[in-house]
Amino acid sequence: MIKCSATQRDCFLISGERKVDDYVMQKVGVQTDPRDADAKNPPIPVLGPWEEDNIPIGGTRNENVKKSWVRGFRRRLVMAAVGGTFLVAPMWLMVLHNTLYTALVSTTVFVFVFGSLMSALLEKPMDVLSGTAAYAAVLVVFVGLGPSGGPSETSQ
Repeated sequence: MIKCSATQRDCFLISGERKVDDYVMQKVGVQTDPRDADAKNPPIPVLGPWEEDNIPIGGTRNENVKKSWVRGFRRRLVMAAVGGTFLVAPMWLMVLHNTLYTALVSTTVFVFVFGSLMSALLEKPMDVLSGTAAYAAVLVVFVGLGPSGGPSETSQ
């Protein structure tokens, strides 16, 4: 319906999300297709535009499309913030407190919390494992660049 509403001619002349809506439309004689018009079942005349108080149950399609996009945008924004925090926070910690134990402990804690979050948000175990493994691999690079893995300050 969303794709069709964006086209020049909307192919949905009238619709309902529930069976009771369809039943009511059939009982009051609302046409769902102009080809169905006959003398026994004439179309219901439209007396004027909808009033502000007369909003349909569940809202209009355009409002629902906008609300759905905003809801999705907020989710994506939150995921970007959480993902950025999970990558930047351990990096700052490892750079500001540059010891091997800090790097190992922060990597362990952040990977454990990230894995717990992934298991709460995802349904498939393989997705949880692959996401957590990828995140751990990124943090292991930071550990490798720490005090024992990187170039020493005396050699520069």
